[in-house]
Amino acid sequence: MIRVGLMRWRRVPFVSWRDIYSAYALMYGIELFHFTEDDIDFNNKVILGEFWDVGKGHFVKKVTPFPHIVQDIRFQTAPEVRPKLMENGVLVMHVPLENKFKQDKILRESPMAEIKKYLIETFNYDEADPLELVNKYKEIIIKPLNAAFGKGVYKLSKLENEDTYRLHYEHEAKEISSEDFKKYDEIFRNKQYIVQEYVDSRTNKGHPFDIKAHLIRTVDGSWKNLGNLPRIGSELGVVSNTDTGGNTLGKSDRFLEEEFGENWLEVKQEMETLIDILPKALQLGYDRTLTTLGLDIGVNRKTRMPKLFEVNGTINPTRYRVETCQGLIALHKQFHKERLQAGEPMPQEFIVAGNNKLYFDCNGVEALKKENPQVKTFVILGETSKESVGHLVLSPEVEAIICCDNVPKDISAGIERCSSAKVIKTTSIEEASETLAKMINKQDKVMLQGSHPNGIEMVADKVLGTNLASLRRKRRNMNVNGFRIEVVDAFSGRIKKYHGSRRFLQIPDTMGDLSIREIGKEAFAAKEELRKVVLPPSAKKIASHAFLNCKSLQEAIILSNVKSIASNAFEGCLELTIIGENGSYAQTYAQGQNIKFLTTLQYKQLQFKKRVKRKLKRMMKK
Repeated sequence: MIRVGLMRWRRVPFVSWRDIYSAYALMYGIELFHFTEDDIDFNNKVILGEFWDVGKGHFVKKVTPFPHIVQDIRFQTAPEVRPKLMENGVLVMHVPLENKFKQDKILRESPMAEIKKYLIETFNYDEADPLELVNKYKEIIIKPLNAAFGKGVYKLSKLENEDTYRLHYEHEAKEISSEDFKKYDEIFRNKQYIVQEYVDSRTNKGHPFDIKAHLIRTVDGSWKNLGNLPRIGSELGVVSNTDTGGNTLGKSDRFLEEEFGENWLEVKQEMETLIDILPKALQLGYDRTLTTLGLDIGVNRKTRMPKLFEVNGTINPTRYRVETCQGLIALHKQFHKERLQAGEPMPQEFIVAGNNKLYFDCNGVEALKKENPQVKTFVILGETSKESVGHLVLSPEVEAIICCDNVPKDISAGIERCSSAKVIKTTSIEEASETLAKMINKQDKVMLQGSHPNGIEMVADKVLGTNLASLRRKRRNMNVNGFRIEVVDAFSGRIKKYHGSRRFLQIPDTMGDLSIREIGKEAFAAKEELRKVVLPPSAKKIASHAFLNCKSLQEAIILSNVKSIASNAFEGCLELTIIGENGSYAQTYAQGQNIKFLTTLQYKQLQFKKRVKRKLKRMMKK
């Protein structure tokens, strides 16, 4: 399963944004958690994250290994955090853009020359003469290099009287002389400020305005504009940012038509050209993939030419939170897939076992050793060892192969001939454990590979002090909230039987501390009251007759993580529609079994139409 961490500010983000993000992650089979910079433990490679607990209905905190992807939603990032996460195989997405000078340089040097007409002349304050510039342009803007939320922005205007200027800050303005300006110069000098030509982007009534475009990358590499929102500031203000007293309007077309009359389409077309070419031009200057962009665009009142005020790497998700969450989750899956195909090293899950760090039965030995060369890798072989374990016999990354007494002699002899690792024959699990214990030191990082029926948990317990085997025995069968769970291994389980009577059922991702990997044989058989079921992101398999004769079952939401469904799993479900992702195994299965199938998007559109119809009926009754 893909693990994604959402790195946020120290204050809790909007609840709706956090909850929607978590909901979409569950739908797409992604394990998502939230954390802040202070929650990262780089020494032990763990994070104290907040996870949504389906059973409890709220977020719970728990320690987790580094995720595959970190989605950074902060405006400012500590410089050491991103590279340190990337060193550990984490892909960091959506990081803030560098300062305005770098952006301006990238865009001005871009081979896409048409972008230049939308840029504003920008100067480093320490290398410029502000009074000379204001005499040239009549009005200039002075603001911090890394300004945010419209804070710290000044406007300096040249008046008709000689040596007289107007300095405008927030909602106040005062007339000053060049001598008076020296006091303010001390505020800006050597403090990373910039100077820009002022763009007279004001409404007919004199209010400053800009239009915020919210862009998100799609999985095919193109950019989608979620919407353009006009923002209008106070008549006495310098900027239109809502954090400085501005207001946001809902419809940009209507706003442009009211402000520019018969010329509004001309303005709109220029603005759409800017929005279309800017992401492409900006991406050329970055090695990392940009995922979201917020463009602040003004319009010069005299020339009717759109001008780029600012580019942000983050967008405010308040209005477009559903679209933003859905788009980012899709990008997470796409980027993770591309990394796997490229063979890039990934963070590995581990168990803290005393002073040791145990990578238990993990996949990707070569990738783990590349990331952590000091990890000692051991293979425990038995009579029923799987092919996925057997191939490690040929791996040069394995320290030793321990053959238990039930490994056939011809197999162990063959292993000795073809393996470069040390091969050790033992007569019992106890002897295998004692042998391994002599090869491991305190604080070693250990990777154990083996098969559960051959006692790999018992070896881990005896050598590293874990309780995997006893925990597995203790939890052989569990009863949780109407579900009878059968333990598959130390970490996962299958639903053996459901004893509840719900009409709508969302199966939890975990029960107890077991991840639900399988819907067992006849687990929901003859549950005639069941109408809708949502499978958990952890599920991989649906066994035979799992939903036999669930005659009222109309909808089954099956995520793309499910890779095996028995041909008779839904036998007798005559009204069933399967909902899943386009191109998923669930879609192939539904088509092969002549079961109606809807993509997730089609299903949402259908649900929306139903809600509209219900609303219209209620209105008609009134």
